[in-house]
Amino acid sequence: MDVLRVQISEGTLSELCELSHELSNTNGLVFALLSSPAMKRGNSGEVISQAQQLSARASITLMRLMWLLGDMQILLAAEREAAACSQSKIPA
Repeated sequence: MDVLRVQISEGTLSELCELSHELSNTNGLVFALLSSPAMKRGNSGEVISQAQQLSARASITLMRLMWLLGDMQILLAAEREAAACSQSKIPA
């Protein structure tokens, strides 16, 4: 199996980390809300509304992450194609 090295800019890496943290934090907040004492006391309407807002925020973050990874996948495919072309031009 050939190894293809791809450079990732600091900005892209920073955005990946930010998006990952956002998803992790949002997931934790939703879990905390749904297991909160307010939920157990019967104030579920307000808690569920807050959880829905957090879920919407997480969905947007997930879409951003998927777009970023999709862009990276396209770049990786282009690099792989360029590497294959350059190898096929090398005389044996």
